[in-house]
Amino acid sequence: MIIHTAHKIQLEPNNIQATFFEQCAGTSRFVWNHALCEWDLWYKNGMKPNGRELKKAFNSYRKKLFPWTSETHRDAYSQPFENLNQAFSRFFKGSAKYPKFKKKGVKDSFYVSNDKLKIKEDCVRLPKIGWIRLTESLRFKGRVLSAVVSKTAGKWFIAINVEIDIPTTERKPISVVGIDLGLNVFAALSTGETFTAPKPYKHLAKRVRLLSKSMSRKVKGSNNWRKSVTQLSKLHARIANIRKDFIHKLTTKLVKEHSKICIEDLYVKGMVRNRNLAKSILDASWSELRRQLEYKCKLSDVELVVADRWFPSTKLCMRCGQTHKMPLHKRTFKCDCNGLAIDRDIHAAQNLRDYAVGLTVSA
Repeated sequence: MIIHTAHKIQLEPNNIQATFFEQCAGTSRFVWNHALCEWDLWYKNGMKPNGRELKKAFNSYRKKLFPWTSETHRDAYSQPFENLNQAFSRFFKGSAKYPKFKKKGVKDSFYVSNDKLKIKEDCVRLPKIGWIRLTESLRFKGRVLSAVVSKTAGKWFIAINVEIDIPTTERKPISVVGIDLGLNVFAALSTGETFTAPKPYKHLAKRVRLLSKSMSRKVKGSNNWRKSVTQLSKLHARIANIRKDFIHKLTTKLVKEHSKICIEDLYVKGMVRNRNLAKSILDASWSELRRQLEYKCKLSDVELVVADRWFPSTKLCMRCGQTHKMPLHKRTFKCDCNGLAIDRDIHAAQNLRDYAVGLTVSA
């Protein structure tokens, strides 16, 4: 089975290379904003814009009006048109919002195609800048498709997209597990095992608030303001890394130990409307767990089952099939018909396990 995956690695550029990265990211951001402006203008004039025509028009006057773009490599000023085309395709399909203009210092990045990319052990060669050290070697072996260089919290990273062929492996012994996601207990398994999330934002919220106030008191654009922005972005990166590290370890453990995993299709967008739970829900990052499970299950040939959003995993008695009211404050599931008394989270996980087993039997 052939799949596409990416490995994000931190770069160690010198001052000259870091300056070149800033220049490439700035060029890419400028071209994106220019293309989006032209797209809106063409549409208002009754034309049907697309990325290819916008790129053709831009190339006709690029050297005359924007000669400085030639100081970077070609992908930095050509790929934004394809990215914009894809963004509008997702918008018209209803899977994304209308594309927005990009700001300096927010998700700075640029694209590099595979014909300009060369990887050798712990180094990567990029166009016009030469070899750059990597903090680790590429994890996957396969055909390199492309790369994206990005900046996060003052550090530069490269995400290398690789096409790999996964060999057919022997099937694991059948082991089905259901996972119920929550806030007090991040994940409860049908086996009775529970995992508590580190909740990094909750523990570092005071520090975030202090740095935000400190930044707001400084003159925007000044050197001290830039230093505060860097400090705050590093703290947010630390929070994200703690969260991702925990979820990576959990999902790897689940994929290694089970042949089928069943999770819920949670409506997070609606749940965060509850102002009392919104911060805790976002700090838990349930969507990140699902994203990691989806690609890790493909890599390990594990079946991932997503239960129907309306499946009453918490309310449904696993023995008699009756549904009961289960408000959030009620932490133990009790059924008067058969005397069942069990923790609500583990009971919901066992219902999800039975849901996955039922799909296998019916198939």
